[in-house]
This record gives sequence, C-alpha cells and structure tokens, in this order.
Amino acid sequence: MKRSIMYLIFGAMLAPAVAASAADGAGVYAAKCKNCHGADGSGNPAIAKMMNVTMKPLGDATDDAVKAAVTAGTGKMKPIAGVAAGDLDGVKKWFAAYLEWMTTHPYGITERDAKNNHGTCWVLQAAAFAHLTGNQAVLAACRQRFKTDLLPRQMAQDGSFPQEVARTKPYGYSIFNLDVMTALAVVLSTPGDNLMNFALPDGRSLVKGVAWLAPYLADKAAWPKPHDVMYWDDWPARQPSLLFGAAAAGREDWLATWESLDPDPKVEEIRRNFPIRQPVLWLE
Repeated sequence: MKRSIMYLIFGAMLAPAVAASAADGAGVYAAKCKNCHGADGSGNPAIAKMMNVTMKPLGDATDDAVKAAVTAGTGKMKPIAGVAAGDLDGVKKWFAAYLEWMTTHPYGITERDAKNNHGTCWVLQAAAFAHLTGNQAVLAACRQRFKTDLLPRQMAQDGSFPQEVARTKPYGYSIFNLDVMTALAVVLSTPGDNLMNFALPDGRSLVKGVAWLAPYLADKAAWPKPHDVMYWDDWPARQPSLLFGAAAAGREDWLATWESLDPDPKVEEIRRNFPIRQPVLWLE
C-alpha cells in the first residue's frame, strides 16, 4: 500500500496532466487520514498513546485491507465517512489509461526515445504508473530499456552523462539525470534483479555514476566542468541518488553527504528539478 500511495503522489509531481486526479486522493488522505496516520502513513504516536493502540504503518497493509478498514472500520477505528472503496480503483483506471497513452501516442514515444534526461524521466514515470496499475508487461519493458538503452547510451565510461555535461547547466542536469535514473532502478528492482548494482560488461553502473558525482555533491568547488549559467549557487540539495547509492554500495560517506545537504530547497528551479522529495519511502 505504501508504494501505491508513493507512486500516486509521484505521478502528480512528474505529470501535470494527472494532477487533478492525484490531488483528489492526496486531499482525501490529508482530510480524513493524516491526523491519526501521520503525513507519511507511519502513524501518529500521540494518537496511538491516547487511544492505547499499536498503530502499524500503512505500508504494511494491502490495498484490500485498507479499503475494508476505510469502509467498515477496524478495531477502534470507525468507518471513514465520504470515502468510497472504489476511489482507489477509479484512480488506478485513470493511470492505466494515461500509461496506455504514454506508450502509444507519438508524443509519448518521442519522449521515450530521447537520448537524455527526457528519456530517463519517461521510464521512471512509466515504471511508477505500471507498478500502481499492475502492468507487468510495461515493467518488464522498462527493465529491459534501462539495461539496453538508458545505461549504455547515456553513461560514459567514467560514470558521467555526456548529454547532460554538454548543456549550459551541466551540474544541475547531471544531478537531475542521476537522481531520476537511480530512482527508476529502485522502482524496477526485484529480489532477483537489483538494478542499482546491475553493471554492463565494461563496468558502467549506477553505483559508478554515483561514485563519479558524489565528490562534487560533497564539494561543489571541485566540479571540473563549466559552472551552470543559472542557479549555480543553489545546488545541490539532499539528492536521492546519494541515498540510493549508499544503500546499494554500503557507502557511509555518501549517506553522510546526503544527510548534510538541504532537504527542503526554497528556490523554485531547484524544487522543479528535485522530483524525489522523500526517498526514504522508496526503500524497503
């Protein structure tokens, strides 16, 4: 359930066209659930203590269990007025239709085939929506696309992204593309296929990508490429690639850098290119 909520919120962030449907679900949670279950679904300790209950994270419950609790109540929780069991089903159907558009319409296909961060973002969105809607065929296609297209076409031997480095804002776009690519690896990984640790025959991998960029996130003054023409002073923030990389490679120094950075940037351009705001929720 936690990942269903996560992918729904992520869809609202990366796809403005779906914001209205996603906002409906977020609004219901804020109005009906947040007070007791907390902003992230982990539970409000004060409410749990007051009611003398053990409040399990919503991420431990199935969709069916959540629907039953909402409509019929469970334990000391009463049914929630104004929330129907079919609300989540309706939202899933909408995202299934949007995913079909992404994978068949010329506009979607053009973005999918882009050789830079546009193509990376397409795969992350498609993977997140496929998880939400249970589309195993799209999930499999996205895993294959990561292995045979994104990683080999975009990453240089040293772990950098030449298409991003060549832009007028090479630092910001290198950060953004690595954040998105590591996020899609987390979304698409399975117990038997960890894409964060997947490596091409020549050794290129996302861990290598994090290893290339991490020193410049820790010390921007060491950046060896031209400075970004805009917003140079505002990067970096608490980039999720550092957390995902640290989890995959066991690098405590990357985790320490992640913890040292700003988790809530205020500059709009940085926020616009900071798609994964709560990366801890993306890790099992």
